[in-house]
Amino acid sequence: MYAKVNLGPIVRITPHELHVKDPNFYDEIYAGATRPRNRYLPSIRMLGLPQSSAATVEHDLHRSRRRVLTSYFSKQSVMRLESLINKKIEKLLKRFEKFHEDGTVVRLDSAFSALAGDITSHYTYGYSYDYLDHEVFRNDVREAIINLLGIGHIAKFFPFIPFMLRNIPQRVVRWYHPGAAQVLEFRNTLRRQSIETLRNSGRGHREDQTIFDALNDPRLEKQERTISRLENEAFLILAAGTETTAQPLNVILFHLLDNKRLLSKLHYEMKQIMPELNSFVSWTSLEKIPYLRAVVYEGIRLANGPMSRLPRVAPNEALKYQGWVIPPGTPVKGAI
Repeated sequence: MYAKVNLGPIVRITPHELHVKDPNFYDEIYAGATRPRNRYLPSIRMLGLPQSSAATVEHDLHRSRRRVLTSYFSKQSVMRLESLINKKIEKLLKRFEKFHEDGTVVRLDSAFSALAGDITSHYTYGYSYDYLDHEVFRNDVREAIINLLGIGHIAKFFPFIPFMLRNIPQRVVRWYHPGAAQVLEFRNTLRRQSIETLRNSGRGHREDQTIFDALNDPRLEKQERTISRLENEAFLILAAGTETTAQPLNVILFHLLDNKRLLSKLHYEMKQIMPELNSFVSWTSLEKIPYLRAVVYEGIRLANGPMSRLPRVAPNEALKYQGWVIPPGTPVKGAI
């Protein structure tokens, strides 16, 4: 757009949104915690998860919802999961060995998604969905994500669609849009799991607290512990923990197999601390390998992009850019 027309650095891209073509202005748009920034409702309602943290518009409420889960994604929490992660990886490796013996072709995207889904579901609910045990790594989380992405951009411009789909008979939805029906069926499953987990939450004490335990903490306000809120957040966590983990693994493995020089360099570094295939290496040791860190970071960079524009709204602050003043309440996005 900028290359074809001689436009200034600020462009109104919709009747309500502005785009600022200046990477130096990025930190003004996506400012830190001390400068409130709300999300823009039309950009997040496409998720169809209005009570999830990702679809929370108001700055302070979003922070409070994120704060509940912060400790569960800390380095210490990941280290406590190391035994679980290793067990799931070992299970996947055994499946790979069997595929090799049988000469069977395997879809790595499905395999990595099953691995991530089993780990994430266990951390969320306290038990695994066991996608790794399925013959072809069937994964309801992944299917729901793919189908949700298929209708997300339509729902952005027609926000009544998710509400409508949830309030008409599922047999009609299944006939009209099988993908949307699959999303609804998975969400209904999550709803039943949430209700069942709530029933069992007071029975005994578990040392391994789950994400669902945090979401259902009695110290939280009652409106933060409704079934709809728990189901929305569980869907978000499972989706984010599955595909955003699996896709970088797909990208990394593709490029390593496509470029033998990169593969050889990584293999040499790994052998220094992992001389045998079954050698146990802790995460703290792995993260100290410079080339492995670079490979992982590059895989993450290349793998996942945003579904849509992610504008922010400064509710109480006028943003100043060169000679322009952007009034409070204006949705603004930028580019890096």
